[in-house]
Amino acid sequence: MAKTEKIISFGLYLLVFLLPWQTRWIIRAGEINGGYWEYGTISLYGTDVLLFLLLVLFSYFVLQNHKTQIIPPQRDPARAVAKPQNTNYPATAGPRQGGGKTQTKLIYFFIIGLNLISLISIFFAADKLVAAQAYVRLTLGMGLFFLVSNAGYDRIKLLYAFLSGAAFQATLGIWQFLTQSTFANKWLGLAAHPAAAGGSSVIETLAGLPAGQAGGRWLRAYGGLDHPNVLGGLLAVAILILLSLRGANATTQSKVKINVVGDFYWRSPRSLRSLAMTIIFYFLFFIFLSALFFTFSRGAWAGLIVGLVVYFGFWILDFRFGNAEARSGVGEALKIFLKLIAASAVFISILFFSYKDLVLTRLSQDTRLEIKSSAERMASYRDAAATIKGNLLAGVGIGNYTLALKNFYPGRPAWFYQPAHNVFLLVWAELGIIGLILFVVIFVYLIFFNLKLNKLKLIQNSKLKIKNSNDDTDVNDGYFNSTLLLVLFIIMLVDHYFWSLHFGVLFFWLLIGLAAKELREERADI
Repeated sequence: MAKTEKIISFGLYLLVFLLPWQTRWIIRAGEINGGYWEYGTISLYGTDVLLFLLLVLFSYFVLQNHKTQIIPPQRDPARAVAKPQNTNYPATAGPRQGGGKTQTKLIYFFIIGLNLISLISIFFAADKLVAAQAYVRLTLGMGLFFLVSNAGYDRIKLLYAFLSGAAFQATLGIWQFLTQSTFANKWLGLAAHPAAAGGSSVIETLAGLPAGQAGGRWLRAYGGLDHPNVLGGLLAVAILILLSLRGANATTQSKVKINVVGDFYWRSPRSLRSLAMTIIFYFLFFIFLSALFFTFSRGAWAGLIVGLVVYFGFWILDFRFGNAEARSGVGEALKIFLKLIAASAVFISILFFSYKDLVLTRLSQDTRLEIKSSAERMASYRDAAATIKGNLLAGVGIGNYTLALKNFYPGRPAWFYQPAHNVFLLVWAELGIIGLILFVVIFVYLIFFNLKLNKLKLIQNSKLKIKNSNDDTDVNDGYFNSTLLLVLFIIMLVDHYFWSLHFGVLFFWLLIGLAAKELREERADI
């Protein structure tokens, strides 16, 4: 069965790499009032097929191994080391051993409950075919959560695959903005977004017009995704992942470490491997930062800024309360972060002054499109409240919110019907109050236990002196998970794609699956 495990692992790496690409077969194009309706379009995505095959293969693997319970967490090669023999763990740690498995069993109960509520909501939907597709999409997302949180794979390689996929999207986004052009390709899942066309996401300003372009319509970076805000969310997460890998590595620089194949770490900062990885890190960091800037996604900007402040705060607490050994490694990470902050400030300043009019326009409410954008966002909140009021318990059916808007605004053009720009309101409107409670509980549950894990780690780092430990990443994984969940929460407050769009749904369950896997592993070790 080792071969099956390897196929699952490499299939998962491939899936994460391909996830941003929107290659699909449109089975039935959605239509409202004679116009194209994206949220009612029935499609089969290439990544859906790959994910389904992986889930079937993983289920077969579990059955063949006669597992009646969820597979115990397996630490990836970089973390598979023996615990130190002479470590005086705190008295509270003993009863918690193995607790990760019990804790994560409860979250599966909530996820199954959310799935059942979503299934039931199909019967309340006006368009049951659209609702069925949304339910299948959600179920696949939950399957990805189960796969990521339970399968045996190298977490570092998975993050490499994610960053590689994000790098392609960032590079494409930068090209789109600098050339102010896009192209369509059905095999890559790319749609054309001409700046002059209505419906394209642009910034409209009277100053700093692109050469040969009238009206001051600047195309924002899409990458291969549905909207610049979606690309912004992807890049905000990619930057956090990149920093977490770099920070974890920095904590080992003052120690001699074993070089593990596939690991992010290296023996000496003067080695060629170290130099190559450092160059790659800075290259990716500034590529991601540039592309994020060119998305002009205010939600992604805000989420990343708050996330970086919180993440940096966790490291400071670790340095402030850690023992001498812990502070040595954390100090190296803080030095790198401070250098990055300085370099990023200079880089962003250059971009800001190069595109000052665009940034100020995006942050102001003085131009036609920005006024329209804010008005539409506020109207979407009012429409969601009205929809919820009329369907408080059962909702309008999963995937059917935009169709329900037609009852309030009949005869409008198809592009008018958009989801509420708040995931929690959208879930409430589609699934009812029980669905909302289950969704919130899943999210808050992960945040709560990751914060609790952070507290335990801070206590350990301040009171313990662990000798002969080669575990390179245990110290700060919980910090990254908590920060990541906070960034997701901020974006979900101002956007809808984590619930309404194919990529957003799978992306959401992928990320919380990673957080849940780390929670199981860490709590099993504490």
